[in-house]
Amino acid sequence: MILIIAEKPSVAREIKNTLNDKENIKWTSETNYFKSSKYILSWFISGHMFEALLPDRLDPKYKFWKYEDLPIIPDSLTYEYKNNQLKSHGKLLKSLSSKCQYIINACDPDREGEAIFRIWFIYENIYKPFKRLWATSLAHSDLYKSFQNILPGKNYDNLFFSQQSRAYADWLVGINATRAISTKLNNKLPIGRVQTATLVLIVKRDLEIENFKKSFTYKLKGKWQNKIFEFLTDKKDKIFLNEVLKKIKDSNFYLESLIEEVKTQNPPKPFSQPELQEIANKRFGFSLNKTLEISQHLYEKKLMTYPRTDSPYLPSADKDNYYILIRKLSKPDDIKILNDKEPSCIKNCDSPHTAIIPTFEAAGPIKLSEDENKIMSLIIDRFITAFKKPLIYNEIVLTITNDKYRFKCIEKKIVDSGYTNKDVNLGKFDYNYLKKIKDKIKDLSILEIENIKPNHFTPGTLLKAMINVYYQISDKKRKDILKEVEGLGTAATRHIYPQLLLNSDYIKQEGQKLISTKKGKSLISVVNENLSSPELTAEWELKLKDIGSGCYQKYNFFIEIKKFVKDIIVFDKNILNAFESLSLKCPFCNSSMKSLNWGWSCDCGFKLSKIIAGKNISEETAEQILSDGRSKLIKGFKNKSGNKFDAFLKLNKKEKKVEFCFELKSLDLKCPVCGKKLKNNINNLSCDCGFKLWKIIAGKKLSDKILSLLLTKHETGFIKGFKNKSGNKFDCKLILNKDNRVEFKFN
Repeated sequence: MILIIAEKPSVAREIKNTLNDKENIKWTSETNYFKSSKYILSWFISGHMFEALLPDRLDPKYKFWKYEDLPIIPDSLTYEYKNNQLKSHGKLLKSLSSKCQYIINACDPDREGEAIFRIWFIYENIYKPFKRLWATSLAHSDLYKSFQNILPGKNYDNLFFSQQSRAYADWLVGINATRAISTKLNNKLPIGRVQTATLVLIVKRDLEIENFKKSFTYKLKGKWQNKIFEFLTDKKDKIFLNEVLKKIKDSNFYLESLIEEVKTQNPPKPFSQPELQEIANKRFGFSLNKTLEISQHLYEKKLMTYPRTDSPYLPSADKDNYYILIRKLSKPDDIKILNDKEPSCIKNCDSPHTAIIPTFEAAGPIKLSEDENKIMSLIIDRFITAFKKPLIYNEIVLTITNDKYRFKCIEKKIVDSGYTNKDVNLGKFDYNYLKKIKDKIKDLSILEIENIKPNHFTPGTLLKAMINVYYQISDKKRKDILKEVEGLGTAATRHIYPQLLLNSDYIKQEGQKLISTKKGKSLISVVNENLSSPELTAEWELKLKDIGSGCYQKYNFFIEIKKFVKDIIVFDKNILNAFESLSLKCPFCNSSMKSLNWGWSCDCGFKLSKIIAGKNISEETAEQILSDGRSKLIKGFKNKSGNKFDAFLKLNKKEKKVEFCFELKSLDLKCPVCGKKLKNNINNLSCDCGFKLWKIIAGKKLSDKILSLLLTKHETGFIKGFKNKSGNKFDCKLILNKDNRVEFKFN
């Protein structure tokens, strides 16, 4: 008997069906596994069944965070089942293994998939031999092909050692750095290698935006023989360009050089997971996590290949199958422009995963939800496009001179539009006649181009910045490794970091914009620069790559990480004092408030919860309440019945607590009935005498100016956009009659 263990039940079902189809193997269903005459097939339920124990589980003294206890450096990570259900399942797998000759690890084909199997294998002291199934597609034909190429498990030992090393390093750094800075500042401040480096990206971008000053770039252009030429210079100064303009306006220019070159623009490659997430975020507003979840569902439905991939490439061995599939998926017009040569996406590379592409099952009738259909359409369209002909064009570069100054003109003429829909601009490129001409540059002018203010990150653009973080690195070796590993995080984990930063109040989200908070900026000002830099990831990945290839021992890496941790928990006192001045201040005693899991607390007894009526209260909102006495309008509170309501949060100084407030700031308007000052509520203006004036009448929201006119002049001007009960729009005036009731006036 052979025990096969998949990462998830859905994958196990596909393995069962594949072996049934290809080898006519019949299965019986047992509790949490399938059985046949040759195989026992089970799974790890939800992937990772284990968690690395936190310090307080290693030693009770670590339950209380004390700087004196740092650094906490165990020799290795200690794992435990996440819960009793998973423990029971893990014991079942152990008992099943005892009945088998060997085990096949059929977890996902990556470093984490390897770890999911190995951690269980080691924890349960399994001594049976094991092999590795490396399946990048769940389509039956692809999956069965993977079964023909099963390798001994020991071939992947170094891959597991690499994952062990990364997990150990991240645990040590995250635990010690977080506890060190949190205890020093009496404020819970989660820190991590990828999380903190990602926050740096957002903080830097926000500071660029805050410090941005309106500026311009200048270019000198003109016409020579009816072609637009631009002055060649590195100087963009307007005064300098004006001086040049004066000097050359009467000069004759001649053709100095003419370079004609055929250029090729390849179609975009199939999707990697990060690019798919970025495009789906931009086009449909999908969160990074939502796109990953939809991709996983499509993968489990056998409609696409493995989603958690950083690679946009496909192996050349399967090229013929790709063309067969494309012809099944394509329209006739697409087939006409397929590339008959090697597409740029075909490449033999070291990545364990191929690009995301549809499977043959996607060519048949499929039933998908609206969101699944959006993602599937993106994947299919990109896959087909990747195999279309490239765009081919001629580029002609003309340079003219008066022997002192040079101008350049670039013209492009399309020869073959390929995968694009651009018009073909064929024709003879005979510019020889220009060689005999000497002429002035006409219509000389200096163009003023306003420099564009940077945009705040969105989830999609942040993802791209995390991948392209190697641009910030000057050291070539580190730059190259960051480029190779696709920057910060992995395809399987990058989507979690924006949410982690939001949960820690380091950033806030306004629409699609991700913006750093005061707390986030403050953290980056004090955290060790070595920890917040992407160079740390580059340095680690170089070592992890060497561990994965067997060139470097994980124990040597462990020694280096232990030394690094001891260095990063030491803080400069002046920097800490600067951060302390930025923390939340108690409105009653002006002491710095402690940030705890449940909220903010002061030694004088004042407290403010981080969750009020089901709504998360950000540190920015808390600061506004403590400094201004009230928050902005907060939408989405829930009462005990589950009904939503909007309100302000207001500081009640008498009772030393925060409470709901439904009244806006005063408009200084008086009641037309009794003359008292009106209360400015969210939905109306009201008085204790019973008078009430609603702010929305017949579907039209009334501005403060209109409300003021109505109460002081008793009549408004014409207002557009009221709606009757049938939904038809109408325009009219509003008047306040003698009975102090609002009426419509149509003339």
